Amino acid sequence: MKIMSDEKGFITVFLLAMIFIIVTIMGAGIVFINNGNKRAWSTARSNQALYLAEAGIEKAIQDLKTILQLTGIRLLLFLKQISLL
Repeated sequence: MKIMSDEKGFITVFLLAMIFIIVTIMGAGIVFINNGNKRAWSTARSNQALYLAEAGIEKAIQDLKTILQLTGIRLLLFLKQISLL
């Protein structure tokens, strides 16, 4: 009977150790996945900010080109009105 009791105790300790190891590995996996998700979202937000900034620059350039074209047209019209052209 003593041997059977020792085996039950060993099995209990062994199972508790295995459960602890499995839970620890699962916890590490969850942390790893969570960190990966955070990095992915951070990269996505950074890319969005970059694209928005680039779009803003392109819009400003187009606005400046439009202003310069309109200014040039107005200048030509003005010069025609005062008969310099």
